[in-house]
Amino acid sequence: MNRIQIQARHRTILAVGLTCIMTVPGWSSEPGSTSSRSTSNYDNYSATSKVTRPAARLSSTDRPTSPPSTLAAEASDATPKPKAEPASSLKGQASLQDLIRDTLQRNPRIAAARHAWKASLTRPRQMGALPDPVLTYTRFLQTPETRVGPQKDSIMFGRKIPGGSKRRLRSEVAFHAASASEQQYRAVSREIALRVREHYYDYYFARKAIGITHESIELMVGMEKIAQVRYSTGNAPQEDVLKAQVEISKLRERLIAFSRQEEILRARMNSLRDRPSSTALSKARVPKRFAGFQTPLSELEIQGQTNRQEVLAAREIVRRDLSALALAKEAWSPDYTVGLGYVGVGEGTSRFADDGKDVVAVTASVNLPFFNERRIEAEIDDARETLEGSRARQRDVENSTTFDVAQAYFVIDAAQRTVRLYQASLLPEGQQTLEAASAGYPTGLVSFLDYLDAWRILLNLRLGHHGALADYYKGLAQLERALGTDLD
Repeated sequence: MNRIQIQARHRTILAVGLTCIMTVPGWSSEPGSTSSRSTSNYDNYSATSKVTRPAARLSSTDRPTSPPSTLAAEASDATPKPKAEPASSLKGQASLQDLIRDTLQRNPRIAAARHAWKASLTRPRQMGALPDPVLTYTRFLQTPETRVGPQKDSIMFGRKIPGGSKRRLRSEVAFHAASASEQQYRAVSREIALRVREHYYDYYFARKAIGITHESIELMVGMEKIAQVRYSTGNAPQEDVLKAQVEISKLRERLIAFSRQEEILRARMNSLRDRPSSTALSKARVPKRFAGFQTPLSELEIQGQTNRQEVLAAREIVRRDLSALALAKEAWSPDYTVGLGYVGVGEGTSRFADDGKDVVAVTASVNLPFFNERRIEAEIDDARETLEGSRARQRDVENSTTFDVAQAYFVIDAAQRTVRLYQASLLPEGQQTLEAASAGYPTGLVSFLDYLDAWRILLNLRLGHHGALADYYKGLAQLERALGTDLD
C-alpha cells in the first residue's frame, strides 16, 4: 500500500468516524448526561405482571376492586423486596446488581416514600370507624324538685351513627389514596434505580476512556522516540517531535477531565445509597455479548399503559375521587345519635309508690341536612370538579408514558445501530489504517501528520464505541423506567 492510498483511506475513515461520533445518542463530556431521559417522577424494583391486553381508561362507573376490609392483610409483610435487574441485562454485572440492591435498601428518599405509604395503610380503618361515644355526667348544684323527689345527678351515654353509606365511602376514599401512595413509593424506587443505572454506565464510559487514554499516551510516547531517532538522523523535521509532545500533553489534559468525571460519578452513586462519597466502587462492566433489542414499539406501549406506576397511581386517584363524589352526595343522608341516660332521684315527701326512685331514659336525635342545601351542593360541585381534574391528569400521565416509551425505544434503536456500525466496520478499518501508518512512518512512506490523523481517528472511534454502548444500556434503563416493569 503506497502513501497516496494510505492517505485516501484514513481520510475516508476520518470522515465516517467523526460523523458517527457526532451522532452517538447522549454523547457528552459532562458526567451523567444523556440524550433522552424520562421526565417522569420515580419505585420499588420489584417484578410486575406481564401485559396481555391494553389498559382501558376509567369510566365514571368504576368502583373499588378490593374492599377496605382487606387492608390489614395487605399491610402485613407488604414492603416490596429489592429485585435485581433481569439476567439478560445484568449478565456478568454483579457490581451493578449490588449497587441497585444497596441503594434500594438505604436511599433516604425511598425510605420516606415507603413510610408514607405504610402510614396511609392505617387510614381506611380510621375513616371507617364510628365516632367516639360520649359519656356525660351532670351534678345539680341546685337540685330540681320533681313529683317523686329531687334530682341529684345524671349520667348520659350516647354515640353518633353516620347515616347512609358514609362510613364505607370514607374508608374507600382512604383505601384508594393508600393504593396511590403505594404506586408513588414504587415510582420513587424505580426512579432512583434508573439514576443508579445511568450513573453506572456513565462511570463505565469514564473508566474505559481513562484506560484508552493511558494506552494512547504510551503509544504516542513510543512514536515520539521514533520521531527523535529520525530527527537525529536527519530523516524527519523537529516539528514531528514537537507535535508528538503536544499530543501527549493534550492526552494528559483529557485524562484529568475523565478522572474528574469518574470521581463525580462515584460520588453521585454513593450519595444515592447514603454512603460517603469516597466509598470505592467495583469495576464497571457491560455484557460481553451485544445481543441487541427487537421488541416492537406497539407491544411496549401496551406494557407502559398497564404497568407504569404513575399510570396506576393516577387511576387510583380517579377511583378515590369517584368515592369522594359519592361521599359528598351522602351529605343528604341524616346522621343519628342514640343514647341511654340515668338520673339519680332523692327521697321525696309524696306518698306515691315511685317516690325516690331513679330514672332511666333512652334518647335519640337526628340532624337535618336539608337546612344546609347550599353548602351540600357546593361540596358536591367541589368533588365533581376534582374528579374531572383527576381524569385529565390521568390522560396526561398516559400520554406522557406513551411518549417516554417511544423516546427510549428510538434511543435504543439508534444506539444499537451505531454500536453495530462500530463493531462491523469502523473499528477494524480504523485499526488497519493506524497499523499501515505506523509501519509507513519509520520508513518515510507516511508523514507524521498523516500518522497523527490515523491515530486520532482510532482514538475517537474507540471512545465513540464505548460511548454508544453506554447510551444503549442507559436507553434500556430508561425504557424499563417508562414501562414500570423489567424487560424479558
